[in-house]
Amino acid sequence: MYLRASEIWQKVLPPNHPTIAGISKHLAAVFDGEGRYAEAEPLYKKALRIRDESLSRRHPLYAASLKNLAVFYSDQASYGLAERLFNEALDLQKHTVDVDPRDVAGTLNGLANIYVQQGNYTKAEENFSAELETWRKDNPHGAGVATASNNLGIVYLQQNDLDRAEASFLRALDIRTALYGDTHPDVAAVKRNLAEVYTRRRRYSEAEKLLTEASAADIATLGERHLAVVEILNDLGFVLHKEGKTSAARERFERARRLLLAVKRDNVGLDDESARGLFSDRRQHWPVMPPH
Repeated sequence: MYLRASEIWQKVLPPNHPTIAGISKHLAAVFDGEGRYAEAEPLYKKALRIRDESLSRRHPLYAASLKNLAVFYSDQASYGLAERLFNEALDLQKHTVDVDPRDVAGTLNGLANIYVQQGNYTKAEENFSAELETWRKDNPHGAGVATASNNLGIVYLQQNDLDRAEASFLRALDIRTALYGDTHPDVAAVKRNLAEVYTRRRRYSEAEKLLTEASAADIATLGERHLAVVEILNDLGFVLHKEGKTSAARERFERARRLLLAVKRDNVGLDDESARGLFSDRRQHWPVMPPH
């Protein structure tokens, strides 16, 4: 559809018209989603170039094009290019009147996730914290605050700062429970993260309770044959083992293994490396940020 629209509009509009930039951006996103990266990249660049020529660099759409290209490079693990583009977009947003705070939060989130991938948790914390404050100003009880708090909690967890991790996860859990109810997958994800804090503190009974609730919620909403369920059951088995509940732990581990095989048979995108690592190491889940 976008390809056909692009062909039509390019016949009737000047080559640097903002409409062509918009269509190029949408077509790039389609190719990107299909894994056609060599075709997506020049279209993202084309949209950026047209908006540079036809709009002021202070225009929100120019910053949006910078972000689109930054996200593309981040997904390709080209972190240096992505970081530069995110920072350029953020600088423009900070000097633009009436900028949408959701756009600023999205840029900060993109930067933070780059630093997470690089293991630079100091800078990740700095940007997630700035994102959290941006969301708080927009809506202190909104989903953005919950997501930023959850991600910030994971950064603290990576640094073994358990006090701040627990506080962040509890804040995220309160907001998500109020917004979505007890059985939503996003609530289950926070419970799993909070359970990790309690596990490290050897508060196993509290961790067990959270993981039991999270597994029941995910099974009810996602079904058993889902990687999230496999991961939580694996965590629950570990906690039960630490509590000396050997039989129950073995049952959870075996169930997780059976479900993992089923997930792989269903071809839901689980690669062999992830599958091998799941049971050899207790991994921490990084939730995916929603698009802004």
